[in-house]
Order: sequence, then C-alpha cells, then structure tokens
Amino acid sequence: MREYALYTSWLVTALLDANEMEEAAAQANRMFAMAASVPSTRAAERGDVVVAALRHHRHVPEAAEVLALWDAPPE
Repeated sequence: MREYALYTSWLVTALLDANEMEEAAAQANRMFAMAASVPSTRAAERGDVVVAALRHHRHVPEAAEVLALWDAPPE
C-alpha cells in the first residue's frame, strides 16, 4: 500500500505538469486516502509535495476540492 501511494504521488505531479487537472485531482484523492491508512514517513513527505503542487493550481475547482479535504490548516 505504501508503494502504491508513493507511485500515485509521482503520477499526480506528472499529471499536474501535463495540465490534466481532473485526473490529477482524482489520483491525489486516492493517494491521500492510501497514505492516511499507512504509517509511512516517506508517503507523508510525498503528500506534502503533492499538496504544495496542488496549491499552485488552487484556482482550479478540482485542485481546490482536494486541498479542502487534505490540506491541513497551519497550527
């Protein structure tokens, strides 16, 4: 499960680079759900990378929806 979450995180960033927002958002939701179920520092770090990448596209509704679900507010 951890490996799948990691691979999916790389897919998300590639999809964002290709401007495939709808598919990137769908894959990001899958990746975050998987990463949340596995205690993995590396998966959590990749989640941070995906969140940072999605923040650059927060004006896109699909990206905003993912961020609303998975982007933790600052403490």
